[in-house]
Amino acid sequence: MIRYSVIPTPEAPRYSPHSRQLSSLFCTSTMVPFDLSRFSFTVLILSSLALLSIAYLIYSRISLYLQRRRFKLENGCQPLASHYPHKDFIFGVDGMLATIKAAKEHRLLDRAVNNNRMCGNTFGNKLFFQRVIVTCEPQNVKTVLSLKFKDYSLGQRDQTLGPLLGKGIFNK
Repeated sequence: MIRYSVIPTPEAPRYSPHSRQLSSLFCTSTMVPFDLSRFSFTVLILSSLALLSIAYLIYSRISLYLQRRRFKLENGCQPLASHYPHKDFIFGVDGMLATIKAAKEHRLLDRAVNNNRMCGNTFGNKLFFQRVIVTCEPQNVKTVLSLKFKDYSLGQRDQTLGPLLGKGIFNK
């Protein structure tokens, strides 16, 4: 990448307080190429890695968006009617902290029921940068557990619940 700096030439006209000509306010300049040899090899490598990481992030986000869009069209998915009303609308930390507090007080089921009463049977939630869909709608649960089980991710349940439940429909 070549960057240019503006350097005034010595023969350029200068502004004179005694001269009231507007043309003397403008000067000519010469473009000098930006010299990359001033930077160390490490800085250039780190800058390149940063740019490549940003490009990969943009590519992966666009790719994920297109996959989800295609999945929605193929399965006739409707947009979510409601979302959990977070106070922290960027990360959703308030909802996570309330869930942790409810779990410590052994009220996790009550919290889930109250969330469903407040937001409806199917709603969107946010945990940091990950969007989550929460449902207790019987038709949605039936679709997930019987008809299209392989299409939905159950996360790391086989590793965490495997010793307790073994191999089955809940942690396959």
